[in-house]
Amino acid sequence: MASGLARSKIVHLLAGLACTVVVACVAAALAYQLAQRPGRASGAVPPSARAAALERAPCGFRHERAPAIRHVVWIWFANEFRNTVLGSPAAPFMNVLAAECGIDIHYSSLGQPSLVDYLGAITGRRPGFRHPCAACTVRGPTLLGRVRSWRAYYGGMAAPCQRRNSAAYVRTHNAATFVPRLAAKCARDDLPLGSTPSRSRLVRAAEAGTLPAFTLIVPGQCTNMHFDSACPTGERPPRRRSTYISMGDDWLKTWLSPILRSASYRDGSTAVFITWDEGTPAPAGSGGISCPPGSQQPACGVALIGVSPYTPPGTVTDMHGSHFALLKLTERLLGVRAPGGAFSASTPDLGSGFGL
Repeated sequence: MASGLARSKIVHLLAGLACTVVVACVAAALAYQLAQRPGRASGAVPPSARAAALERAPCGFRHERAPAIRHVVWIWFANEFRNTVLGSPAAPFMNVLAAECGIDIHYSSLGQPSLVDYLGAITGRRPGFRHPCAACTVRGPTLLGRVRSWRAYYGGMAAPCQRRNSAAYVRTHNAATFVPRLAAKCARDDLPLGSTPSRSRLVRAAEAGTLPAFTLIVPGQCTNMHFDSACPTGERPPRRRSTYISMGDDWLKTWLSPILRSASYRDGSTAVFITWDEGTPAPAGSGGISCPPGSQQPACGVALIGVSPYTPPGTVTDMHGSHFALLKLTERLLGVRAPGGAFSASTPDLGSGFGL
């Protein structure tokens, strides 16, 4: 009864917000969807929608007061403002997952181009460059150099630690290739994702309970929602953005579902965070963008979905964080000391919003 009343309060609070602010409308829609979950007096989500998205409740099934997270997984999509995804009928899996787990409705990227986000998210600092730069390097400490173990998986990548672009892979989404001190680990632990979960080293590790402390998963260019015109969609031009969102949603369902069923997740030791590197791409020639934490500008505002056994279903938080805050939470969960000066006192702890 208490949990039902709490959800009802969230619904009424969010629904009462002025819908001139689009993100508030999206949060209200997700909260309303949560209130309609099966078993609640207020109604039920259509069974077909839940069956198509989630095989069983992915969040809130463990209630320890001190969650023992030993594995953190990031899944990063590309180039979508939060409001084009949250509430979109093109992304049913993501939206049911957000309703069954948690979302931060005021989360932002670090800026554009995307290399700023991938490098900033593992260093806690904004790189000193704004334009795509194949020759740029990062010399300071990184998350990958401090965790006890890590592995990154890239869709569309043909060989470990690939430094050349292809139709399905771009190097600027692969931060490890820009860190010279990680060269040896990059060759060993920066890997192609593979074509299907059943053949993937990632899924086998999750099922065997042998995930590393930190895992980064980045879809290929045709499934990361990047709106890449070179990707086959079966549509005649002009192609719809919703088609690419749908392709990314299908990809996430295919790859995340076996992880959520795995021993590494069901034993309460793994937390998953799904986000986007940046929002709507800025016009060509803009020279890059720097985003303040929690920005609602289309170029900056991205979704963050938190999935863990400890996250109360229907969590809607408003932490005004950014990729720096995600790094801060990851380091805390994994017991890693942040590098000096990487975070300000104002960088929020996202864990308090996601039950972690």
